[in-house]
Amino acid sequence: TGEKDSVDGTYNSYTVRPALYVKAEAVTLVPDIIGDTVNFAGHEWYIVGTQTKGVKAPSGCYTLFAKNNDFGDTAFRAGAESTNSTANYYKNSDLQKKMEEIASGFSAGDKASIVARDTLDGIAGDAVNDQLLWPVSEAEWNGIDKSLRAFPADYWTRESWEGDVGTLDAPRYVY
Repeated sequence: TGEKDSVDGTYNSYTVRPALYVKAEAVTLVPDIIGDTVNFAGHEWYIVGTQTKGVKAPSGCYTLFAKNNDFGDTAFRAGAESTNSTANYYKNSDLQKKMEEIASGFSAGDKASIVARDTLDGIAGDAVNDQLLWPVSEAEWNGIDKSLRAFPADYWTRESWEGDVGTLDAPRYVY
């Protein structure tokens, strides 16, 4: 939902910065170093995980995290009030719909190179399955090197939004 703007009462939108599991053969990388930049689906991504380190990926995959502000912004759940007990549920939120919209813009070949994530931990509400793209969780965010998670705009995690990494040490939860 974001925080209400003090001027007009609308909900803030934050940048969308997706992550995904990509099959290793879909990107050219030698060696597989956390923090390397790769091109995939027409965008630059940081490698933030392998099957043994970082944001853990399935066997034969890398975890990628969007490097640039290529994917626009969205509210978590536009119009939801903080008194609504389901306002922070990820399933069917504007944020989940935005992730699906981004993935639908990928070519069939690029989608075939993505290994869907079975489940997302750290979300409120019902489980979501088979996600091609997702916002990182707080735990994943904390496991990404500060230089890679730093970004010129606030962006969503699954549970909250994050601002300038240099000044943010505590999560700010969505409401």
